[in-house]
Amino acid sequence: MIRVLHVIGSSKFGGATGVVFSLVDMARQHGLEAEVLTDDPTTLKACKERGVKVLDFSGIVRPIRPHKDLRAVWRLSRLLRGRYEVVHTHTTKGGAIGRLAARWARVPAVVHSVHGFAFHEFSSRLVLAMGAMAERCLARCCDRLVFVNRHDRQWALRLGIGSEAKSVTIYNGLPEARLTSGRAVARQDLLAELGIEGDCRLCVFVGRLAAQKGLGYLIEAMGRLRAVSPPVHLALVGDGELEARCREQVRQRGLEDRVHFLGFRRDATRWTGGADLFVLSSLWEGHSITLLEAMGLGRPIVATDIKGNRESITHEVDGLLVLPADAEALAGGILRLTTNRPLADRLGRAAVQTFQRRFTELIMKENAWQLYHGLLVEKGLL
Repeated sequence: MIRVLHVIGSSKFGGATGVVFSLVDMARQHGLEAEVLTDDPTTLKACKERGVKVLDFSGIVRPIRPHKDLRAVWRLSRLLRGRYEVVHTHTTKGGAIGRLAARWARVPAVVHSVHGFAFHEFSSRLVLAMGAMAERCLARCCDRLVFVNRHDRQWALRLGIGSEAKSVTIYNGLPEARLTSGRAVARQDLLAELGIEGDCRLCVFVGRLAAQKGLGYLIEAMGRLRAVSPPVHLALVGDGELEARCREQVRQRGLEDRVHFLGFRRDATRWTGGADLFVLSSLWEGHSITLLEAMGLGRPIVATDIKGNRESITHEVDGLLVLPADAEALAGGILRLTTNRPLADRLGRAAVQTFQRRFTELIMKENAWQLYHGLLVEKGLL
């Protein structure tokens, strides 16, 4: 029996977690055993609900701690030795410690999914140089690099990270079941939960409240829409380190009655499915799962014109793309779709078609199995 371990570490439950669960299902469908290494409480609970076996290991924490990180590599390598045929790592820290440990343990096949680098378009030259150097070294510790968008693959090759032969792009995909709860949601029920009465337009953002998501610009955009009629409301679904700062910005702009903080929700697709509009204000993304959810649910979308996003939707075909880090552009996109219902409906219908053609779980699983099968044959494991 071929055994596969997916290494996540302490990263919080999010879009990449769902992708991992789909890969676990894919492995099982082809007769492989699959486990997950995580110590995040929400992810552990989700593993239990899905009957996914968890490797008991802690020590892959987000902050860089050289002494502790090296000890984690050594400890993990001892656990991996002779136990798994494939180690598939995810996230920046999980990818670093997991790949090093797998190579020390002489695991036959090592795969790393680049859901996004630690550096990005807004990084300083120093951070970019150091990050690229680290990734070049780590790329030597794995047999395949999986990118979730073409831009990152091409960027990595220009930076000398990996090679054409070991790099592949596999877009994220979503299972139909993940969208079910968002398909029969009454918009008025959501408004009632928020305590909103009268005619209005409801926009929803789903994601971590973190610098990556450009929330300062989104809140500023809501300030510019203050006098619009009917009024526009924004529901922020998620939590994160910038929540206090976002709440303060909302207070300073006098938007407490227009911007609603919902916190982390397991029923996020319900809010996406019942909204008039989905908005994604990110400054950088790998391949946003929440954006794919909005597409699958047929929501009109305003998203920033960045890598990942522009590989999911095409401007004025199945969504609107606006300049990143630009509150005025965000406000203009939101206003356009909240006041032009025929356009919003057309974009929403097209988004569903694009999702079904390119971003379903079935398509992702088929592409992932092609990669696994080829690697297993190459290593003499099949």
